[in-house]
Amino acid sequence: MRRILDAMTTAPAYARNGRLDILAANQLGKALFSPIFADPARPANIARFIFLNPRAREFYGDWDPGSTSQDALNLLASWAATLDQAETTHPADHT
Repeated sequence: MRRILDAMTTAPAYARNGRLDILAANQLGKALFSPIFADPARPANIARFIFLNPRAREFYGDWDPGSTSQDALNLLASWAATLDQAETTHPADHT
């Protein structure tokens, strides 16, 4: 996977798992998503960034300022369903 990502030199790219952990990224991916990688917690995690980092609203320029807590809860519920599906599909990954 690392070789494939590193071979992609004209586009940002990353690989993530079902828990939204970023497992690997090419140089452009690291540059584009640098605010997510700036968090010292590892692995870098997209959901943690969106819900816990105040810089997420700046990073996602199309973040609707009118978004409500319900919008965030709906997004979280959608991700939880994805995680549940990943756990059911690949139980060995969730020990």
